[in-house]
This record gives sequence, structure tokens and C-alpha cells, in this order.
Amino acid sequence: MADLDRLIREQHPEVGQLRVPVPQYQKVGGVGYEKVTGQHGGAHAVLLGPNGQPISSVNRLPVEVAGEVGIAGGSIGVTGNVGITGVAANTLQIIADNQGRLYGRTAGGSWLPVRVNNDGQLELAQNVTIDNVTVNVGAEVKVNNTPEDPVNVQLSGNIATLETIINAQSVPPEGNTGMIQVPTLGCKRMLFLVNCDKEWKFTTNTLTSNVDAGADHTYPDRWTSNQSPVTSFNYPEQIVVGYRITNAANLNEALRWGILWHNVRVRINNVSAETATVTVRVIRFWEV
Repeated sequence: MADLDRLIREQHPEVGQLRVPVPQYQKVGGVGYEKVTGQHGGAHAVLLGPNGQPISSVNRLPVEVAGEVGIAGGSIGVTGNVGITGVAANTLQIIADNQGRLYGRTAGGSWLPVRVNNDGQLELAQNVTIDNVTVNVGAEVKVNNTPEDPVNVQLSGNIATLETIINAQSVPPEGNTGMIQVPTLGCKRMLFLVNCDKEWKFTTNTLTSNVDAGADHTYPDRWTSNQSPVTSFNYPEQIVVGYRITNAANLNEALRWGILWHNVRVRINNVSAETATVTVRVIRFWEV
């Protein structure tokens, strides 16, 4: 039986020379030796992955990037799952506001709105629609400006919009339209225009539920008593909705102080013994 602890020696030494040991290493486990192979002045080595198998195109090495990452003059294509921790360099900073809109930071420290195109790539958003107002981005938008360095912003669009939220709905005797949700779309105030061909009442929901709040959040009060029919589309009944504005002195004051809540809903009650036809429009104001 061969001695497994013997070194490997030259097989054909020069004449008169001894058979000296060749470059070698001991096998894993300490049993026997193998010759060392190499290339470019170094020993050949095999990197193993966490599973103990050689790293290859089918057995990839998971990588976690920690610290700062900078990208200049190129792009990166990523497949699979990649985890990045630390702080990204300015050229790679992307943030989102509370509405989910994206902004990218330039090398100069300015923020520009960006969007994802159909190819899945980020690009500058030249025209960004924010809550029905189109912002034409012709120059960089800076943040944290001082009064001595104001930001010049040009908006194209309207500061007030008109929308029909109930269109000629038939409401049975002593029935109602149900609580109709009216999204604020980011506006500051809302003025409702009501048409009803029978006696009616108007209310909103409470601040935290979809049940009626009576007259608490409307001006003028169109809930405590029955309202006369309003049939002229050009001269509808005007009602401001806002937090606790019932005691406002006039419509202007109600609009000035009519703070909206997150889940505005309105309802029209038909208080007559006949079927009523109800139309409700809303004017949203972005500036007051």
C-alpha cells in the first residue's frame, strides 16, 4: 500500500541530480498531495459560493453593495435581485414626494421631475400634471431657496375647475342620492352648485365616517329646514363645504375659512312625496 503522506517528486531529473519535490499542496483533509497549477505568475484557485460549489454563470455569487455608489457617463443594467445599502452619490439620487411623483438630483444639486418611459428608463418630464394643473418644466427647479433667490415657476392651467358629480339623478320620494365622494384633487376650497326640482336638503359626511353631519360643515345651512326647488341651471343654489363653517357671515368668509378634510362626501335628500331630479356640480379652487 502506498504511503499517502509522501511528497510528489520529479520523475525525470537531470543526470546526476536528485528527484526533488515538485510545487505541491496537501489535499483537503490532510491525505495526500497534488501538484500546483497556475497562470500569469500565480497559482490557480477556484472560488466557491455559499453553497460550496465553484462560482460560474449558473452559480452566481450574491453581492451586497455598501457605502457610496457613483455612476458617471454610462448606465448599469441589472438583472435579478440586488441589495444596495449606504448613501448613493448625487448622480444617482431619486426621491418621491407624498403624491408618488419622482425627482432626480443633478450634479449641480438641483432637482428635476422625472418619469419612466415605455422602455423602463428614467427621463426628464417636460410637462408634469399635478392634481389637474400642468407644470411646464422649462428650467431646473431648485429647493431650499432663500427670499433673495426666488424660484421662477410658470403654471399653465386653471386655478378653478367645474365638474358635474351628480347628473340628473332620479331620487325617489323621501329618498336620497347616497353619500357621494368628492375627491379634493389637492384643491384648497370647494363650492357646490345644486339643482333639484323638488324640496330637498343638503349635508356632508362627518370627518371620520360616511354618516351625515347635518349642517355642521356647510354654509349656508341647507339641512335644518326643507329647501325650495331650484330648477334654473344658470342660477343654482351655492353651498360652501368646509370644517365648521356654519356660522360664517357670508359666502366669501366661508370660502376663506372652509378647510377641507381627507374624505369629503355630500348627499342630497328628497324630502317631497314625489320623485326628484337632482344635479350637483362642484367648483374646485386651487387659490383663495
